[in-house]
Amino acid sequence: MLIHTPETKGDLINNKNTNRVHLSFMTNRCTLLFMMNPGLEYYYKGAATELEMEYMTIIVLNKTIRDDFMMYIYNDYGGTHTTSLAAAYHLKQLPQSERKLTSEEILNVKYFNKLTKKEFGKLIFRGIDEEGNSVYTIGHKREKLVVPALKELTLLLEEKFHFNEVIIFSNTSPTVPIAMSIGGYLSRALKIDFIGVPLLLIGAKQCCDNIFRLVENTKQIGKAANGEKVIILENEKYK
Repeated sequence: MLIHTPETKGDLINNKNTNRVHLSFMTNRCTLLFMMNPGLEYYYKGAATELEMEYMTIIVLNKTIRDDFMMYIYNDYGGTHTTSLAAAYHLKQLPQSERKLTSEEILNVKYFNKLTKKEFGKLIFRGIDEEGNSVYTIGHKREKLVVPALKELTLLLEEKFHFNEVIIFSNTSPTVPIAMSIGGYLSRALKIDFIGVPLLLIGAKQCCDNIFRLVENTKQIGKAANGEKVIILENEKYK
């Protein structure tokens, strides 16, 4: 894949603040960071899905190329219920209000009640928000050290490779009501969907307003980040 970085002021990705273009290319497997000199051509060699290549193209052609992109990672036990709703709210795939969602709206959320144990511990790419920031989710089971370990790894990589992204881990577990916990166990673990799914829907309707508030708060904290490279939000106030 050919990436061309123009250098004249009138070109699409001219960056007035630096003499280099910082391209952060998110995939569902890893984050590739490019520091590219304007006016040169670069070839990306490697396997990439159509979506990943499309995202790379969007970033390269974006008129507001920045070196301060953020990565939002919503996390909880299973990574398929409250995190899916949070990602959908963040990406404006759900109504931007605290109103109670309908069953149809909930079931249409991507990955809601769809992920299996094979996806535990994996960063799932959900999309790019309106400001060009990437949104991921992860289910960490009972491993409470997953997020702290990811934080330490991120700080190590940022020190070594000098990229400027702010990474925000936002825990959605406090929003989970009892009905969702029981429904998730019945549906995902025991495969008893005829009981589990209705309970999941009841639980999702109970907590969707709380999840919306959590997401809005997460985004505000991200925008106000002052020099912090990694921010961990436990969100206990949303219990």
